[in-house]
Amino acid sequence: MVAVFNTNQAEIPMLGGMNWSPKMIVFDKDGTLGDCTPALKLWSERMTQNVHSRCITSNISPERTANIITTFHDSIGWDAVVEDVMPSAPLSAGTWDEIVKLSAAALLDAGLDVTLEETQEWHEHLGDIHAQDAPLIKNLPAFLKHFKRYGILISICTSDDRRSTEACMRNWNIGDLVDFSICGDEVTESKPSASPL
Repeated sequence: MVAVFNTNQAEIPMLGGMNWSPKMIVFDKDGTLGDCTPALKLWSERMTQNVHSRCITSNISPERTANIITTFHDSIGWDAVVEDVMPSAPLSAGTWDEIVKLSAAALLDAGLDVTLEETQEWHEHLGDIHAQDAPLIKNLPAFLKHFKRYGILISICTSDDRRSTEACMRNWNIGDLVDFSICGDEVTESKPSASPL
């Protein structure tokens, strides 16, 4: 979360007795406002199913299939043993475009004859996996309205794409509370670069 300060505003009492006067608060979407873990698990499972199916149709042995899937999981940062995303993994920090390109390259390097276009099709056929992400903050609209009462602008900066971000804002009933949002598919340099800000 980034706060841009404006000294002309009245100080706002905050948690822990700290007073500050921000002009805008920029939230990350996934992991800050919403829980994206189930969506990333679903993405990993379905993409793995696509990889497994391709291995079967390509008559690849079970041992080699297991190696291809392991290479795929390692490339995106998916821990299949605990069924979770590894910290700072491309799957949690990258844009979907970056993740799909990384996946296609890893699969090709592992010996699976698959193109970037096919991998992109697999991804697109999954639909909007983030639409059902639950908010992490209890009563998220009221939380954001608290800041709005003090004239603070609310922004979202996310590596996720516009379609998923809009779906989450709609599902969380915060679309009318967010003044600005920038998504990973709208910038040339994604987070952690400061460029989107």
